[in-house]
This record gives sequence, structure tokens and C-alpha cells, in this order.
Amino acid sequence: MNAFVIWVFATAWINVTALKTIVVTYEDSSCSSPATSVKLTSLLTCSPQANHFEPICESGGTAFSVSDCINYRRGGWDDLGILSDVLSKSTYLTVETYVAGRCGQWDSVSNVAIYRLDENCYPNAAGTESHQLTLGHSVTITKYSDATCSNVATTTTVQEAVLGASHVGVCVDDMTGFITGTMPDLNFVANYDDDTCSNTPNRLTFTQDFACKFTTDSPCQSNGVSRFTVAGCAKDFSAKAAEVFGANSPYVIVADYPNQWCNDVEYVTVYSADGLCHANEDDGTSFKAFITAEGTATILLYSDKACMDMVSNTNVDANTLSSSL
Repeated sequence: MNAFVIWVFATAWINVTALKTIVVTYEDSSCSSPATSVKLTSLLTCSPQANHFEPICESGGTAFSVSDCINYRRGGWDDLGILSDVLSKSTYLTVETYVAGRCGQWDSVSNVAIYRLDENCYPNAAGTESHQLTLGHSVTITKYSDATCSNVATTTTVQEAVLGASHVGVCVDDMTGFITGTMPDLNFVANYDDDTCSNTPNRLTFTQDFACKFTTDSPCQSNGVSRFTVAGCAKDFSAKAAEVFGANSPYVIVADYPNQWCNDVEYVTVYSADGLCHANEDDGTSFKAFITAEGTATILLYSDKACMDMVSNTNVDANTLSSSL
């Protein structure tokens, strides 16, 4: 009698284009306050709410949550409008994770994590884990194996440059990120030559971080190297520059964007265009900026504080300046 063996291969996979399980975590028992976090996962099964628009709020012991099934679309959208409603109540950071090698493909989103953009410690509903953000020019997402943010489990860093135009993120390590809601205010530093910071500043810099932690503008203070500064928060760099320099002081704005869409600015430098030599905050480098009668803007950068050793000469004609407004 012949003997034979039949090999049976059972292969299981998760279809990342199928419905995703969404779990929204809240601090209040009515699940109506701004959500602390949202998690979407691709699982083999998904249990929908009987009524998507009147979901059951469940207590897990340390927090409250609502779970449902949605058809998630890249960029923070879903077929039922659940996410747009949840995310309209605060500012959130969304991190999409993709199938390896397919980052940015609409049909390859494997998991999504959404975090309220602040530095508080938030447990999950069951109290088995928690997370906390550290906000700066990058954001560090620290996950913990307990409910009180004590025992570190993992850390993930999201750079400002990962954020894309609107809800279309830039792929880094099979991950994209974007902010939903109002962008955090820009951090600004105004650099002055006088110790009262009462004259027009010679330079104004802005940085888009994940948080601006000033509640009011700082008082005029020395930076330790014979320069004086005022720091604070601003919603609009162009409006702030107009406010600080006034109508009678010419200035040139140079904006630096993290991607080719030029949507969300990352750095801005505003130079006083008075044609004089100005030392920078480090008191080791300097610049001159001026605008000619024909409307051409020139920015000269120097490697010393006396405008002697020029390292950069940038000229932008009037037509280019007009088209960039």
C-alpha cells in the first residue's frame, strides 16, 4: 500500500482595507468631553454599535470609551463621519502606520493612533496602559505598561517635517503624521539692539513647534551675549511681523517649509531691511538686508559679527517677490 502525506497550508491575513475597530477614550462618563485618544486597528472581527450616532459609553474602571466599526480612509476620514465629530473638539496628532513598503497607499493603512495634543498623562479605559506626549519641535509619544505613566513600554518620535500638507503626510519609516484642528501657535523671538526692546527689532524668527508654551510675551531680557530679546507666541507670522516692524520700517520675510507643498511653515526669519549691519543673537554672526528702488530684496549673511566675511548673498527681484505674496 502506498503511503502519502497531504500538506495543508492555512494562511490567515488581515485585510487592511476592511472595516477597522475604533476605540475612542474619554475622561467623562457620558463620553462627550474631548477625547483623550483614539485607536484604530485592523482585526479579523469587528463589532459595530447598534446605533452609530448614539453609541454606548462604557466604563473600563479608570476611563470611559466608545468602540465601533468604521471604514477608515487615509488622512483621518471615515464613512460615518465619526472621526470628524470626535476630532472637532480639540487639537490632535494623528499617526498612521502602514504595511511595510506601502506607506502612503490608501489601501495599506494598518493602524492609526490619535492623541490629544497636550502633555497630560492619559490611561486607557481598562487602566492597563497609558500614554504621555512631550511637545517641542518634535513630539515624543511615550507609552506605559501601567495607568499612571510610570513604567515605560515604548517611545516614538514624530518630527515636525513628517507633517504633510493638509491631511496628506510625508512617509517616514512607514508612518505619516498630521495635526487635526487648530495648528499650535508659532514660537517667536524678536532680537533687539537696545536693552529696553523699544526700538524696531533687527530680526524676528518663528518656529513651528508642536506647542507654544508662552502665555504672554516675555519681558525684554539679555541673552547673555549683548543682545536683547522678547519671546512669545503668534498665530500668523506675517501679521506679527507687520505689528512689530510697523508701516515705516522695511523688512524681508524668508519662510522655510518642510515639504514641497509649502502649506505648513516650519521656520521663518524676518530681516530688518534698513541696510545696516546687525549682529545675530549668537553675537558671532551678522547680516545686512535692504530693498532697492527697483524692488529687489538683498540679504547678505556674514560669518562674523561685524559684516566683514560674507558667506551668502541672496537677491530676489520684484517680480519674484510679488508672486510669492
